[in-house]
Amino acid sequence: MRELRYREALREAMLEEMERDDRVFLMGEEVGHYQGAYKVSEGLLEKFGDRRVVDTPIAEAGFAGVGIGAAMVGLRPIIEFMTWNFSFVAFDQIISNAAKVYQMSAGAIAVPIVFRGPNGAAKQVASQHSHSCAPFYAHIPGLQVIQPSTPRDAKGLLKSAIRSNNPVVFLEGETLYGVKGEVPDQGEEELIPIGESRLARPGTDCTIVTWGRPYYTVMAASEKLAADGIECEVIDPRTLRPLDTSLMVKSLMKTNRCVIVHEHWPYGGPGAEIVDRLQREAFDYLDAPLERVTSLDVPMPYALNLEDKGLPKLSPTMEEGTLVAWTKKEGDQIEVDDLLAEVETDKATMEFRSFDRGVLLKILVSEGETLEPDVPVAIIGKAGEDISDLLAKVEAGATTAPAAETAPAKEAESATRAEPAMAEAEPAAPSAAEPGLRRDGERILSSPLVRQL
Repeated sequence: MRELRYREALREAMLEEMERDDRVFLMGEEVGHYQGAYKVSEGLLEKFGDRRVVDTPIAEAGFAGVGIGAAMVGLRPIIEFMTWNFSFVAFDQIISNAAKVYQMSAGAIAVPIVFRGPNGAAKQVASQHSHSCAPFYAHIPGLQVIQPSTPRDAKGLLKSAIRSNNPVVFLEGETLYGVKGEVPDQGEEELIPIGESRLARPGTDCTIVTWGRPYYTVMAASEKLAADGIECEVIDPRTLRPLDTSLMVKSLMKTNRCVIVHEHWPYGGPGAEIVDRLQREAFDYLDAPLERVTSLDVPMPYALNLEDKGLPKLSPTMEEGTLVAWTKKEGDQIEVDDLLAEVETDKATMEFRSFDRGVLLKILVSEGETLEPDVPVAIIGKAGEDISDLLAKVEAGATTAPAAETAPAKEAESATRAEPAMAEAEPAAPSAAEPGLRRDGERILSSPLVRQL
């Protein structure tokens, strides 16, 4: 086994299937020259050319329809939506055509197509871009719906989806692309069957069924509970249509309790379907009612504190992060919004970006170290600047940069920035004097989304 990131596992799956079968091609927004919105298709255009890696306009209904037509005449398209929120524009193509053609042609015309892309809430992208779309598509006969949690499942299931003769909705975790996990070594092909659940963690006291991003929250919570003598058994269904409940029933007959944890809204959906099946198939083994932990039944708020309350998560006392990788090194020139590092928490692997420009003078947290919110991780300042006093303050426990006016004017980078800025693991709370705004000298930094735009 080797370790790959979620995005790398997906890329490898597509690469291997495109090498194996010249009928397979990739089409979608920014999949080619931009290397994919989340860099999943990086390098594929260079290898296969623009006849098999096709950039499209922002016209989801159009290129979804082109893909369905191509599948009907014998090709095997992979259609990438930049986000599954945009798939709603192509709803009619997916539901009325992709899901129905095989039945309406009396089995004469198959539609071997994969629709894939990032799914679920990211970070402050508000209600229109935070949908967890599995319930919509799992409701439709004729579609297979897959939502992998780990890099290994992502690769093995995507390969199976590409080889399937059915239309497949493949939902990737938008905040999971940086997550690392074991996958088989190169040359060891693994096709994970569609419609088989997986035992993720053995236990005896309670069954937890989960998939997607909450999988990592559940696994972290299970380890915390184990320290208190409570052993949870975790089942990941992996495929939501067809849904395999055999492992869930077997586990429930042993533990006599079950909790379903998912990112969807509580009304209807796969979680409710699992509750219904388990209470019918294993009712006599239940020692307590089946429970669900879901997102709140509201459109996703934009405000970070409200968004945080809307998603399944651990309690604040169970939160910490691990700095998994630096993308910059000491001495590198840094610009505003440059990606500096990736921080893995119990909820997801998050991108950590710079809020200022300058030179990366000192890395304070090494890869693999655990950190908490508001802990300084790096110092950005002017090339050659003396940071010995600042380092002493950090070692003494300071967590914010000294005030700009305390430094000599000759060392100032600008009229508003004198001493180096310390990048923090989490943005500091706004002051009472400046409600709702984050200030950096005299520059007002707005939301992460606006900064990125």
